[in-house]
Amino acid sequence: MKKLFFIVALIAIMPLTAIAQEKVDRWDTYTDEQGITYTYRDDMWVYMSPFTWILSNGREAVGHVVIPDEIDGEPVTIIGDNSFRVEEYDEETWELINDTNTKLTGITISDNVETIQMGAFLGCVNLRTIDLNNVRRVDYATFIGCINLEEIHIRVPADEMQFGWSVFNRTTEMRPDDIIQATIYVPKGELQNYIDKYANPYDFEDEYAMIWEENVLYDFYIDGRLKEEGDGPTPSIPGDADGDGVVTIGDATALIDHLLGNTPSSFVEDSADVDNDGNITIGDVTALIDQLLH
Repeated sequence: MKKLFFIVALIAIMPLTAIAQEKVDRWDTYTDEQGITYTYRDDMWVYMSPFTWILSNGREAVGHVVIPDEIDGEPVTIIGDNSFRVEEYDEETWELINDTNTKLTGITISDNVETIQMGAFLGCVNLRTIDLNNVRRVDYATFIGCINLEEIHIRVPADEMQFGWSVFNRTTEMRPDDIIQATIYVPKGELQNYIDKYANPYDFEDEYAMIWEENVLYDFYIDGRLKEEGDGPTPSIPGDADGDGVVTIGDATALIDHLLGNTPSSFVEDSADVDNDGNITIGDVTALIDQLLH
């Protein structure tokens, strides 16, 4: 009788398993409410990469973008190459005349994202703070032209991080010392490890030589802009209006109290401006609730 029950239960489960396996197929695409497109595929640039959701096109996204942990039960692990780079070409000559993205103002990178591919944020001039969270690989030219980027927060140890070359250059000319003006924060206790691995002096005679992986943090280091977490401001968490370090329904309550004139003592104004329009309004409450639901 027990054997018969087990067989019947197994037959009942099998169709559900088959459905789950077929839920996402290779080259499936998904576009979210922010206008961001994801593609489910493997990736030739990531060694032994399994099938995964890759953020493939975020050029139409406006304001602060939140990358989901997963889609249909499958993780989002890669921000794809040139995914937020907006390119404009001359219609007659097809020469590139502009590659500036003014729409993106902020981004929340989920825990599952481990790779940012080349040029992903190239020209995102209104991006001011970025928390790399669990990212372990940042490819060539990722932040070129992010001229207003003020803070970059790295969360993994130096021996788990991999940089491409010319990651932080100000322009595509890729000259040594032509870097963006951000301050880079590394985990507590990891500063010397990052200096040893990535802040080596330039050893180039050619002033236009590329900046290789082992040199990418050199200028930040000599300028005093390579620091440990705790040596500077802690980045605000979008939506964490009550300042407790997590985004919950309590933040919506704090926002509403603020709008009603009863501002909580722990209220964090930067985090409360969820829609990044420079003002705290009922629109931020709506954006926060939408963030909680997704």
